[in-house]
Amino acid sequence: MRDSEEYRFKCHELLLQVDATTATLMMMVVAKDVCGTRWDDAVGVQLRAFEAWTSYIHAPQG
Repeated sequence: MRDSEEYRFKCHELLLQVDATTATLMMMVVAKDVCGTRWDDAVGVQLRAFEAWTSYIHAPQG
């Protein structure tokens, strides 16, 4: 069984990363900066942050 405090802390940490990277994408959309290397890099960072969070929450308990 997971330590609920540790689990909550890690989830929160990962969600902060998802939130920050999503905010970056939203700012880029407002600035009409939605193509090119900078956009592609930002999308990749956001995707990796989201995947890290979903991998953690779906990991087997042990």
